[in-house]
Amino acid sequence: MRKSTTHFEQVPLDVVKNIGCRGEQGQRGAARKASPTERGALFTEVNGYFDDISKEVKVQMKGMSQIRLRVDELRAKVKKLSDWPQG
Repeated sequence: MRKSTTHFEQVPLDVVKNIGCRGEQGQRGAARKASPTERGALFTEVNGYFDDISKEVKVQMKGMSQIRLRVDELRAKVKKLSDWPQG
């Protein structure tokens, strides 16, 4: 019977759970809420990342679509050649 493994590595989960010991907990940082200006700037930055990713995905999808068209054309040409009468 196979042991369950993590998604990224083929290491059994029971081994992953028991690796090493925990160190001492560090000091807790100062509690402070982000100001509305900081939150707005962060939101704008994150939104910009989403826009960039969306543009990159669109470019990749367009490229994949063009490749698919070429493959379809090639497939049609190969089919046409295979239907060629043997003489």
